[in-house]
Amino acid sequence: MKTRTALLFLSLLCRFAHQLIAAEPLDVSLIQLIANPNTYDQKIVRVIGFVRLEFEGNAIYLHQDDYKHGISKNGLWLNATDDMRKKTADFDQKYLLLEGTFNAKKMGHMGLFSGSIQQITRCQVWSEEKGKSDGARLSKAEAIRIAQKEAAKRGYRLSRYEAPHARYEFTRKDKSWTIFYDGKVPKPGNHFLVWVDDRTGEARVMPGE
Repeated sequence: MKTRTALLFLSLLCRFAHQLIAAEPLDVSLIQLIANPNTYDQKIVRVIGFVRLEFEGNAIYLHQDDYKHGISKNGLWLNATDDMRKKTADFDQKYLLLEGTFNAKKMGHMGLFSGSIQQITRCQVWSEEKGKSDGARLSKAEAIRIAQKEAAKRGYRLSRYEAPHARYEFTRKDKSWTIFYDGKVPKPGNHFLVWVDDRTGEARVMPGE
């Protein structure tokens, strides 16, 4: 009897632990979600991007320029919460950190976007200054130099891109820098990013989609 009770307790404990792990948001970039929608479909994710809150156009974009140039495929539709709508002045047209459930099939108004973020549980303004001062080993300039070297090695002609934007991802467990490069000619896929590990200096390029 005691053995059966112990096994039942262990089974319930394992199930509870699995639910806790499943509920922990995955730190991903918007590029990962756009490029691999089926991999993250119905997963709880944590993302950072430029948010626009407007009628039939609530969305999070890779960059502000993607919104300005109407490149909606570089964004995800947002099922904005009541709190977000009440605080539109605080959140609209700013870089935000969001946590919610990614849906690869719901693509927003007229199917213009590359998926959506549903059931948003966290929304806060992203601060680059906070990111840079949160224990980073590399400086912003050092991270950019590493990214430039890796991009050149991969065949990218940086003269064709705007000056990079760098952010220190203090929310990621691996503590990495993300350096974004936007092409001077605004068109789909004319961008890429480089991840730089703050601890080791190793870099990895993610092409635009």
